[in-house]
Amino acid sequence: MNVLNHYRTHRGVWMGGAALAWIGITVGFHLMRRGFQWPMRVIWLIAGLIILWELVRFFIKWRPARRKLVFAGVMTLFFALMLEGVCWLFLKVMAQRDERLAPRGAVTMDPEAKEAVTAMLAGQSRNQFSATIGWVPAPAKTSDGYNTNSHGMRGTKEYPVTPADPAKRILCLGDSFTFGVAVRDEESYPAAAEARLPGTEWLNFGNPGCCLTQMYLRYHEQAKSFGGKHVVIGFMTNDAQRTVNCFRPFLNSDTGFPMTKPFAKFSGDGLTIEPNPYLSAAGYQALLDQPEKELARLRSLDYLSWSRQTMASDPLIRTGTYVIESLQIDRNLESITRGAIPFRRLFQDMLPADPYGDAIWQPESRGFQAIAALFDRFYGEVREAGAQPLIVIIPGPLDVQNHQRGKPRQYEHLLAHFRKQNLRYLDFLDPLTTKHAADLSSEALFVRLHYQPHLNQLLADEIIKTLGLP
Repeated sequence: MNVLNHYRTHRGVWMGGAALAWIGITVGFHLMRRGFQWPMRVIWLIAGLIILWELVRFFIKWRPARRKLVFAGVMTLFFALMLEGVCWLFLKVMAQRDERLAPRGAVTMDPEAKEAVTAMLAGQSRNQFSATIGWVPAPAKTSDGYNTNSHGMRGTKEYPVTPADPAKRILCLGDSFTFGVAVRDEESYPAAAEARLPGTEWLNFGNPGCCLTQMYLRYHEQAKSFGGKHVVIGFMTNDAQRTVNCFRPFLNSDTGFPMTKPFAKFSGDGLTIEPNPYLSAAGYQALLDQPEKELARLRSLDYLSWSRQTMASDPLIRTGTYVIESLQIDRNLESITRGAIPFRRLFQDMLPADPYGDAIWQPESRGFQAIAALFDRFYGEVREAGAQPLIVIIPGPLDVQNHQRGKPRQYEHLLAHFRKQNLRYLDFLDPLTTKHAADLSSEALFVRLHYQPHLNQLLADEIIKTLGLP
């Protein structure tokens, strides 16, 4: 009775305490020890009932005068606009730290993007236009400390098209992590592996800024003709979004690769490889002359066009979705209710999914299905050519941070797909975090968001071990 009297006398205190308890348990449930979870479930339920009761009681008794109602509406609109502004500022600041918050769907070409396109058209870039692949490293080029041979491979060493011993030739396909951005020619992981095993040939077909779609096409257009027993497919986790994207500024407005590219798409008819929107360099001149018109056309082709991206562009919705994903609120709610209510499905249905955010890793998304199907096709066609493929998952800074925070791997469903399909793979996050457990800071592991030379050496060693090379 004393508790009931106290509740009636101090409703505000009880309401505030219940709200804090409910929010705290919802956010921190996955961090609690198993023995605490049952009593926390009870407290969470009681707190929720108190909040619900007080809200119902408030609205039943609320009899606002017209003037108060108008005032409440004005204040609600004011605070909503204030919240939109705060969310916009949050996205602006945090987008520099987390790619999931980067602006989507460029509507104009900024000066840096125009300069990059102009340099490529004039042959002054280290990349050259490719109608089928989008872009590739320019052959026989020295630029910014990077060298390519006559076939556009990283380094100055030349390799004959026909290997003297196919068993000792390894083809390495990948993005800037394979190419070796921010390190010298001899410090990329293919070069480190070749130095570790004298007599072997590790051909570096790394293509900075590229994706799985471009790796697949470059393998068939160029790399496959060089033979070799092994094909290493290096997949940095950012490649997921790029694989289903046709124009990089739709992913990152400040990208150094404002160029179009082919992309993977999954629909009722299965996997298709959509062609590069610009089949000639003349398309880029049109992009420079009429950017708004061309960007609108590119957006109609991109993965953005078959998503709910328009809804997700609102700052409040984007921030709310990010908070729910980052704090694992949907997973926590399912754990608290022991799965009685499918909160994850409810949130996915209610909130507009960012096709280039966490949704790309969900098996039910068409983006994930496109990536998985392309891996299956790529892997199978390498085997049909008589070579042995190896998929290497290359974690980036965000993956290492999530590991330190105890979060699950964002690409876990992709690994499960590999296991189900019996695709051989190496997840480099395991040896990386094990052998550098003493210091997993970005400064110790990365330079300009790419691997330090000692990490490339470790990656080379792990690939050698996984391939079973002597």
